[in-house]
Amino acid sequence: MMFTEVSRRAPTVPGSLRQDDLRYSFPSSPVAGMLHVDMAIITVRVAPRSGRTAVESGPDGVVVRVRAAPEGGRATEEAARALAEALGVPWTRVRLQSGARSRTKTFDVDGLSSQDLQQRMRRR
Repeated sequence: MMFTEVSRRAPTVPGSLRQDDLRYSFPSSPVAGMLHVDMAIITVRVAPRSGRTAVESGPDGVVVRVRAAPEGGRATEEAARALAEALGVPWTRVRLQSGARSRTKTFDVDGLSSQDLQQRMRRR
């Protein structure tokens, strides 16, 4: 008698998502058009090693000044926290989209529409 081993994984195990069923697929990095919640995108210029932490909106765009040095992602993390505080959202809702090693960074802000983001930045 010959036995055939059948490998079946539970649907909750990572890596067991069915590739033939679109209900089980998801993007690794969500984009605004794919979500049902509001998500705004903001591009900022980060100025590390500043004397103070501040978010400034001017004619050249948004500048986030941080005290941290640009080593090990510390300046990026501090910039995300400062931006969250300036926008009045929890820091966990601000995620880096691009620019990890650049001074110009793009952040996703969950829970805010683009209009809300613009209004909150005008108040600054």
